[in-house]
Parts: sequence; structure tokens; C-alpha cells
Amino acid sequence: MDLRLLALACLGLVVLSACGSPAGSPSRLSGDPAPPPPPAQAAASLCRKDSRGPGVAGRLVAGLTHTQYSADPGGDSRAVAGARSVLSGTGNCLQNQYVMGFGADNPEPSPGVFNFSTLDARLALIRQTGGTPVITLCCSPDWMKGGDAGTTDWSRIDAAPLPEHFADFATLARTVAQRYPDVRHYQVWSELKGFWSASLNRWDYEGYATLYNLVHDTLKSVNPAIQVGGPYVVMDSEADPALMSNPSEVRGAWGTLDQRVLDVVTYWLGHSHGADFLSVDAGTTSRDGELVTDEFTATQKLADLTSWLRSRSSLPVWWSEWYVVPRAAAGWSDAHKAAVVAEALAQMASAGSAAALLWQPQGDGTGCPLACLWTDTRKPGGGEATDLAKLWPSLAQWLAAPGHRVVPAVPSTVKVFGGGDLLLSVNTTDQPATAVAGGVTIELPAYGVVVRDPSQDRAR
Repeated sequence: MDLRLLALACLGLVVLSACGSPAGSPSRLSGDPAPPPPPAQAAASLCRKDSRGPGVAGRLVAGLTHTQYSADPGGDSRAVAGARSVLSGTGNCLQNQYVMGFGADNPEPSPGVFNFSTLDARLALIRQTGGTPVITLCCSPDWMKGGDAGTTDWSRIDAAPLPEHFADFATLARTVAQRYPDVRHYQVWSELKGFWSASLNRWDYEGYATLYNLVHDTLKSVNPAIQVGGPYVVMDSEADPALMSNPSEVRGAWGTLDQRVLDVVTYWLGHSHGADFLSVDAGTTSRDGELVTDEFTATQKLADLTSWLRSRSSLPVWWSEWYVVPRAAAGWSDAHKAAVVAEALAQMASAGSAAALLWQPQGDGTGCPLACLWTDTRKPGGGEATDLAKLWPSLAQWLAAPGHRVVPAVPSTVKVFGGGDLLLSVNTTDQPATAVAGGVTIELPAYGVVVRDPSQDRAR
């Protein structure tokens, strides 16, 4: 397959939960400059070129977010090698890492004392597997949020820095940007952690905007070419608008969006000092974790919200986290999960999203509770590619094609999306299906995903 097609099809993942404590503990306090990156790989070069798409249909770049455990040294050696092969071989362009938590230790446990050892290791993993690095500037060292210098209380990972330490957090961002000059994409904070105002019964978007602007201006002073985005707000919805305190007019079969999250986006757009992309976060379930409709219909939420965001701003829309496998899906097969993920990506691409980051690409001891690309590297036999990872070569072709669109199909239980001359078909049932779309007959296994080029009359 053409390397450019692979490079456009990276993947990424994210959760609506608190960060876990990172793997391992600081082995040393490291403020020395990071080791230089190896020579740029062809795939990484293409990712860096294409990952700044203008946010129009046909420009979706997928990727992933590393979390507490990934393809790191320290796991089973064969499993780690297998996971790194998946990372390198499936075109995972954008690879995101948090600056603290999700596999990275406290980067500044005391003022001016830095520990970048685990962050260095994660950036090295991204470079070695040909990814375009993204850094999420979250979370905050304890001394910036009222804790004691020299300590790290992981139970308070969701606390925001105090306003009197916003400038210190921006200074940390400067240090990070100077340490990793090859990183050109930064997300400022995550899910507005710590910015909920109980007294106002809404998000403290003024406080977040203040932090964002300080960090934005600091990063741009290091290198104007750095791409900065926010507000990374969770787009919460509920099943019944009559039971909501703040229902919005943005609604669909998946539920009704909370007006307060739209207010965050509106305020940020009007008060930020600038941005290069607009990042958001959502799941297809309601806030209680339950689906309002079936899991495939619910993916329309990602398309509807993308359309709303693009009607308010010309900024590229990044899905920093997106969840399409509900808590009740413990019994779903890998093929079922892969089919839902494929339709979600198709919905986002057809609506004009620019990036989609899959949270937690590595499975855990229970398997893949959400959706993942490889199995747990901490035990022998891990690091195996999942059905989702095996799907990427075909899905990559479709993502790289122009003009993504929905194509009517019979029966309606098969969802079909066009991209250039290609058709992406998803069987939403647990039975084999024969579908007709655009005059083409398509055979699909249970929860099958097929990319077909009708002009060549052969499945890809």
C-alpha cells in the first residue's frame, strides 16, 4: 500500500475518567536536554505534513493517546516488540502523550526541579514508531495546586493549578516545548479538570481561558509554528431534555447536548488569544453511561457535534477523546467493537473532522474494555494485533480518499460511506449480510467491515 495512504490513517483513544498513576517511579531527577530524535522516518514526515489538515471532509487524520501502560520497556519483551510492530505498521500518525499522568511521572515535583525521564521515554517510543508527537499539557504538579513541593498525590490528578500558579504552569509548558523542539502540536489541559464551579453550576470557562491564553502565548513565543488547541471540553448529553437543567437545541437520536458545554466553546472562541485547532471530547452514551439508541445509530452524535462546531468556527476539529463502546459491552466481540469504531470514524470524516485520537491503544488484564489495537504487553503472549488493528490497512485507504459522504444502502442495517471511488461498508448485525449501495452488491460477514473499489470490482 502507498505509504501516504497509511500515513493518513493513524488512530487514537481516550477515556472520560481520571488519570491513573503512571507506570514506574522516577529513577532520577532529569533536567538535562532530551536526546535528539532519530532521523525522520518517511511515515513521520508525511504525518507532519498531513496532520495539519484544514478540517474539511477528506482530511481526517487519526491517531492515539498513550495511557498508563503502552509498548514500553519493562513489559514482556516479545509482547512489547509485537505492540511496537502494530504501532509502526498501521500508520498511527498522531501519537499523544500527557505531560503528567497516563504513563508520565510528575515533570516538576518541586519548583525548578525537573523529572522528564518517563516523558523522554514516551517521546522516544513515538519517534521510533514513526508517529507525529502530540503533547497534552495536563496534569499539574502538586505544588501548583496547593500541595507540598516534592510530593505527588495521584488522587488529586484532576485538580487544576491555582490561579496564582497559572504563570508557573505556562513556564513549565515553555520548558517542555524547548526540550522537545520536534513536537509541534499541543493541547492545553484536558476535559477542564478542576474548572467546574459548583457555585455557578457551570464550567469556569473564564478561568480556563486565562490559563489557556498564558500557555498559548508562551508556546508561540518559543516557536510560532507550534500548533495549539483547546478547550478540550467533554460534550455531555442526556436522554431526556425535560429532565435536564440546561438542555440545548443540539439533539438527535443519541440525546440532547448540555448547553453549558456549548457555552464553554463559545466563550473560548471569543476570548482566546488564538488557536490552531479546536479540541473536544465525547462519548456516544449519555452522562450515565447508557446508550439512548443502538450503538451504531449513536455514532451520529460525533457527526452532529462536528457539524455544530464547524458552523461556529473554521478551526480544524480534533476529537481528543471519543468513546463508542459502552460499559455494558463486556460481551462484545473484537469484530463488533471494530465495526462500531469504523462507523464512528466514517461519521467524523464525513462531517469534516480533522483528527481523532483513540484512547488507550493497549488492552489490559481483562482484554479490551473499550477498543484497543494490541493486547496487554505486561504478560507473555501479549502485544497481539486486535481485529481493529488488522482493519487499518483497508480503513486507511478509505480515510485517505477525498469527498467522504454517506451512501444510501439496502438493507439499512448495513451502513455505507463513500470516499473518492471507494465504498466503506459496515454490517451492524451479528449475522452475515448482502447489501446493495450505489449499484454495487457487497457481501459482509457478521459485524464485517469492507472497503471496496467498485471501479475495480474487487474488495480491498
